[in-house]
Amino acid sequence: MNWRRFLRRETADAEQRAELEFYVDLTAQEYAARAIAYAAGENAKCDYFASHDLKDLNQHKVAIETLLPQLRIVKPTEFIAEWNERRLLGS
Repeated sequence: MNWRRFLRRETADAEQRAELEFYVDLTAQEYAARAIAYAAGENAKCDYFASHDLKDLNQHKVAIETLLPQLRIVKPTEFIAEWNERRLLGS
């Protein structure tokens, strides 16, 4: 056996390690750029929809204020009973 191969192996391992570190750093930079772009897009989307939601709410504020008092919370069984009553009365 030739013992010199162990010395060459260390050099080859160092080269491979350096190459792998380069690709890992490059991939990490790409992922970071994507995450920043994604976060910026999400923020822009949230700002856009938040402003439109406020406009819609202001436009329909009167309708919401008139319908809100008419809303009531019922149990599912009460809803089914009322629905059956209305269905039978309508028939």
